[in-house]
Amino acid sequence: MRWTSVSDGLPEEGIECLLSCMRTDGAIVELIGYLQNGKWVIEGDCPDITVRYWSLFAAQRKII
Repeated sequence: MRWTSVSDGLPEEGIECLLSCMRTDGAIVELIGYLQNGKWVIEGDCPDITVRYWSLFAAQRKII
């Protein structure tokens, strides 16, 4: 699996990705989400996180 830093680029909007995120307490979590109107839409309850890296799934599906 290839990770891409959000500073290097973002995926196409609506493509579901695996996200590597950092919580405000420094914990690293992996979540699933996609971009919509330039903002991350992330599954589940995930307050106070910053998306650091993203990776495409082998089979991609467009949400929007």
